[in-house]
Amino acid sequence: MSAPKVAIVVPLSNNPRLTESELLSLTHLDHFLGRYPRFFLAPPRTRLVRDGFEMKHFPSRYFGSVKAHNRLLLSERFYRSFGDYEFILIHHLDALVFSDSLAYWCGRNFDLLAPPWIPGPDFPWLKEAGVGNGGFSLRRIEGFLKVLRSKRLWREVKGPNENPDASHSGLRGAARALKRLPLQWYRLNGVKQEIRRFVDRGGNEDRFWWKRGQGYYPEFRIAPVETALEFAFEAYPRECLELNHGRLPFGCHAWERYDKAFWEPHLLPTKQDPASGDSRTPVRGF
Repeated sequence: MSAPKVAIVVPLSNNPRLTESELLSLTHLDHFLGRYPRFFLAPPRTRLVRDGFEMKHFPSRYFGSVKAHNRLLLSERFYRSFGDYEFILIHHLDALVFSDSLAYWCGRNFDLLAPPWIPGPDFPWLKEAGVGNGGFSLRRIEGFLKVLRSKRLWREVKGPNENPDASHSGLRGAARALKRLPLQWYRLNGVKQEIRRFVDRGGNEDRFWWKRGQGYYPEFRIAPVETALEFAFEAYPRECLELNHGRLPFGCHAWERYDKAFWEPHLLPTKQDPASGDSRTPVRGF
């Protein structure tokens, strides 16, 4: 299969140096997906030299915290900056890939592919399985931009005939109508306003796309859980392997956090090469 128009985006952590685990993540990425364009995502003045990678800089306000990172990945500016590509693979440094099947997954033509969230002790907030983990996720840029450019209202406004409490006449009714009027304009009551409040309250960007993407763009295609299991695992990898009929996925996220021993037989040896950005290379990021 010919290479699709896809770029791999690696956000840099806020650690001053790359750890052995982060080097291992890059080793897997170079080994299996070295033929694709790859970018480090970083604030200005960050310097990290590694063969095959370009640096993509954004303002410092998008770095330094998880909230700042969420704000960046919920911004139209971020997706426009990769306008030369049809897809981007977000690949955090706690993710691993195990095959060169990126072209296949792009060909599935979902707007969002990511490891599924499986209900259990690691996710006490989860009532049902869902798909959306952002740390290792394939995103179709057009679909994400359509969500962010949607003219649908965040809060649907009821008219006086639909809301008995608003059925007042005279000056009081006119005042209520004027108060509601701005909420009927998407620029004051749309996706950007919801995102601002969502991030301020500590919401993670991946949960926004999972829960709210289709509300703003009904054709936003999120892979079903069964397909997402073929794409990647996160928590409960042994259970995921069983659900995936004993097949290893394309990749995984947070492999050390969730059952490190499960993944160890599948790890590649790490190369300590100063020219490719080893643990002595200073980095900065979110």
